[in-house]
Amino acid sequence: MEELIKSFIDDNKVLEKVLAGLPVEFKDIQNKKEGVLCALHCVLNGPVGVNKMTNFPMMGNNKTNIKTVLGLSVSNKSWKGFCLVVAQFVKANHAPISCNSLRRLGDYWPIKDW
Repeated sequence: MEELIKSFIDDNKVLEKVLAGLPVEFKDIQNKKEGVLCALHCVLNGPVGVNKMTNFPMMGNNKTNIKTVLGLSVSNKSWKGFCLVVAQFVKANHAPISCNSLRRLGDYWPIKDW
């Protein structure tokens, strides 16, 4: 999993590929890398509501919410679409990663939903 996280943090080409697939409402994300890391967290561990204060370990465990990270007002439904792009990228480009979503759902969230 560390290799996957490192690729999302360090490889701008990975970040660009993911961002290119996002819905239009996300074109003005203020913190692109952090937004993708929040999505990766949800893909691997299950959904977090956009307003819920959450610790995101990949971002130093600072408690925040998704709307603050993105700098946008988005709905849970839109966030799910954002996470779907990230989940599809991970599934297509990486070996399966042992995580909560795979154990509980048999696939990454939101490719399969709770």
